[in-house]
Amino acid sequence: MRKTGLAGPSSSASSTLLRQHTDIKNQQNQKFRFNFKEKITQMKDRIKQFPFVWYLLSDLPDAKNRQIFAESQAVIWAIEGLANIVAKSYTDDQFGVVQKNISDILSALVQTQLIVEKVGRGINFRRSPQGTEKIPNDLQLRKSLRLTLKSSLYIITSNYGESVREVQLSEEVRARIETYLTYQEG
Repeated sequence: MRKTGLAGPSSSASSTLLRQHTDIKNQQNQKFRFNFKEKITQMKDRIKQFPFVWYLLSDLPDAKNRQIFAESQAVIWAIEGLANIVAKSYTDDQFGVVQKNISDILSALVQTQLIVEKVGRGINFRRSPQGTEKIPNDLQLRKSLRLTLKSSLYIITSNYGESVREVQLSEEVRARIETYLTYQEG
């Protein structure tokens, strides 16, 4: 059978040429991508110099504070569980294992409550005039954490009653616990 067409270079020479061609194309593509990314970054930096655009592209002032509450569901469950264990230990803990640490537990809950109140003050949320806008999840969790701390302290103080006053606490924690004992914490 007779070959039709022209005889080309050998297959090893053609594969070498093909590899060289693809290498050159890849280098050109990488240079283009690098230059393109660099140009985009330069353009973005220039645009950020305008105050209005800078405000839109920058983080909100309360973003870091809101990030704290974004994943606080596990903390809420832990506080609820701890409060229930401490409350139940008043009647069921024969050896007083939990009572040995009650001052640390109360101090930790009160200190956490003070921190949540302090950090929560810097968070802003504007409602729409119609009231149809949904409250963001991090703000809902912040409110849940605040309410969980409050209810946990009420659960503990109502179960222990006047005996909470005998626990060694700092003055700041004692003053806060006293408001729970007299049901003045709102």
